[in-house]
Amino acid sequence: MKILFSFLLIILSSSSFSQNNFWYNTKRWKLYKIQGNEAFKCPPDSLEFRENIPLNADSLRLFLKNASVWPKDKYSLWMGSWLVSFEDENDNLHKFDISMYGGFVFDENLKTYYEVPGELKKEWLQFINDNYVRFSSHEHKTHQ
Repeated sequence: MKILFSFLLIILSSSSFSQNNFWYNTKRWKLYKIQGNEAFKCPPDSLEFRENIPLNADSLRLFLKNASVWPKDKYSLWMGSWLVSFEDENDNLHKFDISMYGGFVFDENLKTYYEVPGELKKEWLQFINDNYVRFSSHEHKTHQ
């Protein structure tokens, strides 16, 4: 029984480590001037032609490093979203939908939902919203 418990503990630790490692290796985070249903309809291959600004990758990694993966059978209600993208360590582009209300995100490439830890949700949503507001008001020079 102790061996089985030790084995399960190792598996859980390694999967948790690999998830943290996944976010650590992300780069080139971008926020797009797209919200709501338009975000879901926008194909990933068109993102390079959309107006965007870079996001601070260190901040995003900090918010997401302890994000939990939702079970595949758990669904969420979307009442608004921001569209973000990033590249993984193999330079694969990921389209990332961020809920405006729930503290959860959806990686369209991996077909996986993640939830930001409860104690960080308010700061997480404020971070994304503040960047979007600055972007929308043209305080940042936009990139295309």
